[in-house]
Amino acid sequence: MDDYISKPVQLAELKAVLERNEPKESDAAATESHLDSEIIAGLRDLSAPGEPSALVEIAELFEESAASALASLESACGARNLVQGLQVAHAFKGSSGNVGASQLAALCMLFEKALKQADWSLASGLLSQIQTEYVQVQQELKTLRA
Repeated sequence: MDDYISKPVQLAELKAVLERNEPKESDAAATESHLDSEIIAGLRDLSAPGEPSALVEIAELFEESAASALASLESACGARNLVQGLQVAHAFKGSSGNVGASQLAALCMLFEKALKQADWSLASGLLSQIQTEYVQVQQELKTLRA
């Protein structure tokens, strides 16, 4: 907000400034998104007219592989299997980035770093965040496919 109000503050003037700078509903929705709109737009552009949507196909493939990846991450964390955890986290980070789930990819990267430092406590906490973020991403992908 770049508006300036001089003293003494007049209620009408304050109200006008606040109304001018109130976030629009579309702005709020954009900041809450768990998917990168530019990547989603790029995926939409991959489809030729009359062909199945590349976005839908990629989203479906991502969701199929995500269930397995999350189970493998949980298993690796529980068994403290460093190699499995690193491999799965790295692959899931890449596929998350490919569908525009940047926050999910970033969490996977942090999970990898925690494993490299053998910080299983941190990795376990990050796994919980990864699972929560995935649920949000999955919901947005379902909305885009509808």
